[in-house]
Amino acid sequence: MVTSEVFLKTWQKISRSDEEIKNIRALFYKIARNLIIDFYRQSGKEKNISLNEVVVDDRQLVVDEQQLDEFQLSGDKIVLNQALQKLKEDYREAIVLKYINEFSVAEIAEVMQRSKGSVRVLIHRALKALREILK
Repeated sequence: MVTSEVFLKTWQKISRSDEEIKNIRALFYKIARNLIIDFYRQSGKEKNISLNEVVVDDRQLVVDEQQLDEFQLSGDKIVLNQALQKLKEDYREAIVLKYINEFSVAEIAEVMQRSKGSVRVLIHRALKALREILK
C-alpha cells in the first residue's frame, strides 16, 4: 500500500512541477520517508524491531531461527544493528543514508530537509555516538 502511494505521489509531483527534478532517488526516498512517518503517526504505535526481523535491501523480512542460520549473519552485523537501534532516530537515519544507501551529503540534506553543513555535523555526531556505543 505504501509502495504504490510513493509511486503515485512521485508521479503527481513530477507531472505538477514546473521545475526540473534534479535527483529522483532523493525524491523517492523523501516521499517514502514522509509517508511512513504519517503512517506511524496515524496508527499511534511504535514499531520495535527484534533480532528476528532483518532488513535486506530496504525490505524487512521476519525470519525464524533456522532462517537466521541460512542468512549466515555475522556477529558484527548483529552488533552493529543493535548499536544502530540505540542511536537517536536522526543519527541512525543519517548513518543509514550515508553508509548503507550511499547517498551524498547533498542528497541527505534534501531528504532530511537540512543544510549540507547541518548534515555533515549530524553525521560526525552520529559516528561519535556510534563509536561510544560500540566500545
